[in-house]
Amino acid sequence: MANKINRVSTYHLICYPLYPMQKITLWRPSLSTYFNESYLKEEKKLADQLGFTYHFSKVQPEGPTILLSNTHLDQFFYNNLSSNCQLIIHPNSGHDGIPFQFVKKSPAPILLGNPIRANAVAEYVLWAIARTHFYKEPKKKKWDKLRSFDRSELATKKIQLIGHGHVGRILEKKLCPLFSTLWISDPLKKKNELHFKEADIIILCCELTPQNKYFFNKKIFSELKSNVHIINPARGGLIKESELLKFLKKNKDAHATIDVFESEPKNFSLFKGFSNLTATSHVAGVFDGLAQTQLHFIQNILENYLKLKLNIFLNKYEALHLQKKGTL
Repeated sequence: MANKINRVSTYHLICYPLYPMQKITLWRPSLSTYFNESYLKEEKKLADQLGFTYHFSKVQPEGPTILLSNTHLDQFFYNNLSSNCQLIIHPNSGHDGIPFQFVKKSPAPILLGNPIRANAVAEYVLWAIARTHFYKEPKKKKWDKLRSFDRSELATKKIQLIGHGHVGRILEKKLCPLFSTLWISDPLKKKNELHFKEADIIILCCELTPQNKYFFNKKIFSELKSNVHIINPARGGLIKESELLKFLKKNKDAHATIDVFESEPKNFSLFKGFSNLTATSHVAGVFDGLAQTQLHFIQNILENYLKLKLNIFLNKYEALHLQKKGTL
């Protein structure tokens, strides 16, 4: 039989009654700050429905486990993870907190939750564009005889998109009807259209890797237009913050919409006096219904893990399989 004995749950007993009872534990070591106790209750209910034991603790349980990880887990945690872990579901799709060496040697597949927040992040970018480029409202106290509206058409602006993953592909579809020029750069997708000197709006929607950390440094900032708009809902480490502030201070017509920072939580008082900087609290992927969307995502993976042969399961989720990414 293709399913090994250490992948058996009560669900499998329906199909393979000769296997001994050996429940898999669904293990969550920590909870993201935008969730609360009610989320844990719903997750436990889901585990019970599928025949798993549910374990909410920093201590790894004995026996076969499926780990529900997030960005709060550090290198020490992963280095001490035992071989009992069969599968890692990482709904927090930013995976830069998972050590590179651990990913390379982990026998447990690591599945990312990119689809959960992708549309929300794309909508955050659209909000940033609309807010910045339509900030001068046309309404007046009385009829404007000149019928003036101090703005330029979006179609005249040129977009530089960095990254063409889940978020990037959504943005491409949403932005192409609005803008005449959209350049895309993503080495993993063999796209290398980089036009920093000409771009009016630069959108970062790529992963943070050792190769692209501080990609936006002094050299890059020296090439940008003086009125460029930079939008970063991806990862703070992509931009050298000190150089960004120098650039914004020197170029008052430039603007930056930043949702992520080198270290978090961020002290926004450091940005006092920067009217051309919009800072938000790592919320680009947060939306009403996030908890239910994440639970549905986890449920879908668990149900397929229980009923599919391992090779078929991994093929089904190949696009979310961290070990299959070209950055590794």
